[in-house]
Amino acid sequence: MLPPLDAPVAVIRPVMPVSTADAYRAFDALEPVAAPDPDTLESALKAGDLRSSAAALYNAMTRSTIELVPAVEDALALARSADGALGAAMTGSGSAVFGIFCEPEGAERCASAAREAGYWAISTALSPLGCTVERL
Repeated sequence: MLPPLDAPVAVIRPVMPVSTADAYRAFDALEPVAAPDPDTLESALKAGDLRSSAAALYNAMTRSTIELVPAVEDALALARSADGALGAAMTGSGSAVFGIFCEPEGAERCASAAREAGYWAISTALSPLGCTVERL
């Protein structure tokens, strides 16, 4: 069990959804690329290092989902460029994205800017329950 990170989060969802089946079909059609070593993220989480954890975020589905819903790339750019953002990634197969922030006010400003840009968005916080890593 990894310790929980105490971090504010902004969640942004483009208007257009993505079908999970379509996202996986698009993913399967792409040339594979090397993913970052998950040990970097796991080590940062174990150390409770919010900045390094946020910087190590990665979702292999992002490229394929952006091909289907280009607004995902814009939502990621909005989250990553927001004041106080430490990192951002897409959730699951999309189309929602999240940004991790150092202060709740940053997450709220990001969510507000996203709503003004026409996205559904909310500021919240990471779960205090932590997570587990299972090696396949």
